[in-house]
Amino acid sequence: MEDNLRKVNEQIHYTGQYLANKPVYQKFVKAKNKGQFRQEHPTEIALYEAARKFLKGQSADGKLPSMKLLKAEKEKLLQQKKEAQKAYHYYRDYQKELNTVCSNVDKILGQPNTRQPEKQKSADIS
Repeated sequence: MEDNLRKVNEQIHYTGQYLANKPVYQKFVKAKNKGQFRQEHPTEIALYEAARKFLKGQSADGKLPSMKLLKAEKEKLLQQKKEAQKAYHYYRDYQKELNTVCSNVDKILGQPNTRQPEKQKSADIS
């Protein structure tokens, strides 16, 4: 999920870069003296070409993704991440509570604490 989110953010970045520099590149294509125009706007042209190359490499059909679809996908991934984090925190807290209950039961029964938290087990093995 994190990897997909990183990829979508990267696509959003390059799509924005592509769209921001597209008017300059269109003027470059229409310019009579391309060499002079390229000298006047080297950064914009390079950014546009890099963004176009990246986006074409990412798309299977050669079409550029729309910003609207990318942002919708990002929102969907962020929602999934939020739900996964919520579930993780719930189960982590539940495990802590169960460990406390088990420890209390052991103390009440007078048994030595035979249950060790996972972190201590891995430290003992090393």
